[in-house]
Amino acid sequence: PSVHRACAASNMVADAMFAGELKHLSGYGSAVHTHGAVAADRPSASRDGVLLSLLSWNLLAPPYKRPRESEQASRSRALAQIALVRESAADVIGLQEFWLEQEHMEAWSNFAASEGYCMLVSPRTGGKPDGCCMLVRRRRLAGLPSMETYSFDDWGNRILQCVTLQLAGCSDRLMLAHTHLTFPHANGHDPQMRRHQARKLATWVREQRSSTPHLALFGDLNGDVHDPAVSQLLQSAELAPMSGETDWVSHLSHLGTPMACDLVATAEPAAGGVRVGEWSFGGSAEELLAGTWLSDHRPLYASLVLDSRQPSDSEPA
Repeated sequence: PSVHRACAASNMVADAMFAGELKHLSGYGSAVHTHGAVAADRPSASRDGVLLSLLSWNLLAPPYKRPRESEQASRSRALAQIALVRESAADVIGLQEFWLEQEHMEAWSNFAASEGYCMLVSPRTGGKPDGCCMLVRRRRLAGLPSMETYSFDDWGNRILQCVTLQLAGCSDRLMLAHTHLTFPHANGHDPQMRRHQARKLATWVREQRSSTPHLALFGDLNGDVHDPAVSQLLQSAELAPMSGETDWVSHLSHLGTPMACDLVATAEPAAGGVRVGEWSFGGSAEELLAGTWLSDHRPLYASLVLDSRQPSDSEPA
């Protein structure tokens, strides 16, 4: 009984500490680099709808690498990561643990300019040295993307990057929710904080779904689909993950634990919407587990399939 009372008391403290909802960071120091005008291309389509290729990758920012690497090693690893991303030719690229150091930012900005991407950066709160970065290929757009950043308003200093796209050949806008949740350390507060991060994010997704039929959530959730917080998020937000299985490895944690935590999930209304088509991971599990890969995560490649309904004369383009 005393153990149950202690657990209940701990839950009450966590509920009070992590209460509330996502906090919109109005005027926050997020940056949008458009690198020239948008020039809409013909949509990439299939019989099922408009296809959009997505790459999601936690880069392992140098400040978090264990053991620490030299500046030259960090620079070389970043250039190799950029080369891999360039080879993917993905329409949308979501990068977690995106290092905000000036030289690193400039290298990615140069890549975006040369390859025709809009680059959107949302720093984490609390003065953390990293954030989420999204790159969107300009020729897939009918207009410039818009971005909003939200804080989970807890001591994890995690953020949600929300980017809304008007794609060429698609009447409805696509909302991309990009995030990196707190790691589930075995202590008295991180699992509870993750539970509230899931609650806040699910509430936000439900609110957006009322007006946005095309919504996809992706990133590093630091837990697989059976993790308590991830499961809560998917069920409460009514999101369908790319897979309900966990027989793959995308991350080797700092504790040496293999994890299947890099995910993309979609909200699919009864009529139209968006879903995940094919998906795979770059690199190999062997390289990841041996510590010879470019990050402690493998890049996730996925195709998003959108309802290809064209705008009518009565609808805005």
